Amino acid sequence: MLRLVRPLACAGALLLAAFISTCSGEHGTNPHGPATSLTFTTGPASVVAGAQIATLTVTALDANGHTATDFASAITVSIVGGTGAPGATLSGTTTVNASLGVASFSSLSIDKSGSGFSLQATASGLTAATSPAFSIAPGVVTQLVFTTGPTVAKAAVAIAPAVKVTAQDALGNTVTSFTGTVTVAITPGTGAAGATLSGTTAAAAAAGVATFGDLTIDKVGATSTGTGYTLSATAPSLIAATSDPFDITSGTATHLQFTSQPTATAAGGGFAPLVEVSALDAVGNVVTTFASNVALAIGTNGGGATLSGTKTVAANKGVATFPGIYLDKLGTGYTLLASASGVTTATSAAFTVTAGPAARLVFTTQPVTTTDAAPITPAVHVTARDAFGNPADGFAGNVTMTIAQNPSAGVLSGTTTLAATQGVVSFGDLAIDKIGVAYRLAASAAGVAADTSAAFDIVASTAAKLVCTVQPTNTTAGSPITPAIQVSARDASNQTVASFTSSVTLAIGTNPGGGALSGTTTVSAAAGVATFSGLSIDRSGSGYTLTATATGLQSASCGPFSISGGTASQLVFGVQPSNVAAATAITPQVEVTAHDALGNVATGFTGTVAIAIA
Repeated sequence: MLRLVRPLACAGALLLAAFISTCSGEHGTNPHGPATSLTFTTGPASVVAGAQIATLTVTALDANGHTATDFASAITVSIVGGTGAPGATLSGTTTVNASLGVASFSSLSIDKSGSGFSLQATASGLTAATSPAFSIAPGVVTQLVFTTGPTVAKAAVAIAPAVKVTAQDALGNTVTSFTGTVTVAITPGTGAAGATLSGTTAAAAAAGVATFGDLTIDKVGATSTGTGYTLSATAPSLIAATSDPFDITSGTATHLQFTSQPTATAAGGGFAPLVEVSALDAVGNVVTTFASNVALAIGTNGGGATLSGTKTVAANKGVATFPGIYLDKLGTGYTLLASASGVTTATSAAFTVTAGPAARLVFTTQPVTTTDAAPITPAVHVTARDAFGNPADGFAGNVTMTIAQNPSAGVLSGTTTLAATQGVVSFGDLAIDKIGVAYRLAASAAGVAADTSAAFDIVASTAAKLVCTVQPTNTTAGSPITPAIQVSARDASNQTVASFTSSVTLAIGTNPGGGALSGTTTVSAAAGVATFSGLSIDRSGSGYTLTATATGLQSASCGPFSISGGTASQLVFGVQPSNVAAATAITPQVEVTAHDALGNVATGFTGTVAIAIA
């Protein structure tokens, strides 16, 4: 409290009213009472976040509101709770010892922007003081921050809640004045390869915040497998921001797809690699939660095959794998169909099924009834087949034909062992020499099962004509024609009729020399062939032919051939001497000819002939 004092002279001055003499007196140095409260005598002014607040002062007052100049204790300032921005920090020297009852704070700053800040001044034993309200403004925009980051979302479904990117100053305060364009993108090296971020990826900030409400990503990625995503936010001249990692999961399964296609295979052989069918969402991601049954069937079936093996499999993490499936018929252009409840069916790529390894032989052209000793026609065909009956066109082994069922002890002739060509052997000259009923042939080869033919008969053939199969050769008159002439009885297909044993007769057909045929001119055929040994003609001549005849058969002509004269054995006057006058040349000229024993001119005679009067 203020007191009035008597006038005093001190250093020539008269002090009145509210001042207390400092010279000396009984009342001490402080005329006021002790400090009871604090007051902000210079309050805080609004400033930018992080910038120094202009010096503020806090004064200790006595009960009458006077400065308690003798107060020298510590005074502390702090942000009043519930004012300004949550989490704001008051920095600088916040505790100062009073001097003459006054504490000055010259290094204070606040890091968070906001309005309605108040400071509180406290000192032990005194009533605290609260400053007037003031504001902290954000600093210059320097960086971007994901304030609402991307969260787990399904592929091709908008990320929710909307992603928000905020422009901030260096202390992390939102710079509400920033209205620039912010662009977001998948951070390179994160997520699934080839993933695409769709939606509005560039947005202008409003009050410092850019909002992205329709962002989607098309490919699955998970942090647990190293394919988690992050987003990057950029704006010119600002430090970019990177979001926290997040996952993209698959959507609902909409269709199936062959993710491991069937490849060319052999009949009865499995596919390698195994056929796999995946359940995919609308944008092609494997739906790992899909566990329904997937069934396989043949789609395009040009070969009439049957699909065998485990054809229905439950998907595991969205993928159905089919071990041990196979087709039994060879063919090209096969496809498979994959189906499951509630999703679209898938069709595989086309593939080829080839024959498996040869497992058995099959008569594909059976032997038919044939005449004895004649080639079986058409040619007998044997085909190597795999275990499912497909022609094993890779088989090139030797196939041997034998008689399996032999009712008449017949002998199989012809080429009975042949190498297969593209799995097929054609036996074109097989014959059996004995007539019989229900012959059967057997085809065998190393490493494969043999086969037995259908039953067939060997019957006697019917002779229709004669054929001169060993022709008469040139020879001399009276000498046997060698080799022996042979005439065969042939059927309509020109096969020798082995059962023919009738008589065949030879006679001269064309007879240029007027000769006679000597020897056995009628003989019985043996196995269809009549052999004429020792035949001769007695007169020389060129262009002889012989005619072979047999009852009921077409005759045959043998030749032509020549008969020449034999060895000269006699002389004959071919031109006799005629009557002439003595000492006159005989005319016409006398000719003497050398003849063989049969009277044929011995054309080979070149000896000297002497004539004398007999």
